[in-house]
Amino acid sequence: MPNEMHTHNYSGVTTLSDGHTHQYIGITGAAPNVPGHVHTITGTTTMNDAHSHEYRFETSQSVQLAGGHSHNYDAPTSITNGHNHDMSGITSVYTEPASPVQKIQFNIPGDFRNGPRPNRPGPGGPGAPGPNRPGPGGPGAPGPNRPGPGGPTRPAPGQRPGVAPSTPPPSFTPTEQSPSLRALDPGAVAPCQFRFSYIWPRRGRPFWAWIIFVGRRSFSGFKWEGRRWVYFAMDLRDIRNIQCY
Repeated sequence: MPNEMHTHNYSGVTTLSDGHTHQYIGITGAAPNVPGHVHTITGTTTMNDAHSHEYRFETSQSVQLAGGHSHNYDAPTSITNGHNHDMSGITSVYTEPASPVQKIQFNIPGDFRNGPRPNRPGPGGPGAPGPNRPGPGGPGAPGPNRPGPGGPTRPAPGQRPGVAPSTPPPSFTPTEQSPSLRALDPGAVAPCQFRFSYIWPRRGRPFWAWIIFVGRRSFSGFKWEGRRWVYFAMDLRDIRNIQCY
């Protein structure tokens, strides 16, 4: 329903830093259901190594799905004991009234027996990322394992942001050249945003994709499954190679 105030659930595990990780879980701030809206995510991670981290940031703009929408997020926690962690993932799906919802598989952590359950996020609060937080990985120059010259960073004509393409991907199967032995960085994937891209994962079969979001550690978009586009998210470390057209 347009303009209806709503929230999303989120949960996950931070990246490894200083030899440990943290879990987190919560509910986003409320926002009106209008195109391109974002939500505030505020809270505290679980305790580990005798400390926790606070966080406060905004999600990406809404990503439209069948019958509803969700949001991506990718941001660092506050700095505690001289280090911080990255948080990245996908919120739950907000289902529009009287519409079916497309299910998304979440990487939900287990219970919180190894640390206290974090408090439900409240308004404001400390923990906003500061100038000492690490920036995203360097873009890296194009090479045999990276896409060619930088492509468009906006949707093609007639294509709306956050929406699957209205047509199937190209009908040919690309040939992989010089697969990467190391994890790709965001700069290797960003040029493929809003373009038909062919992905060779480290495990599983290669596939056509339409990428709509690229973060520090992960990316998301729509995956072609033979007859339809299906929303997916993937860790950059799980890509062996990518080529966009």
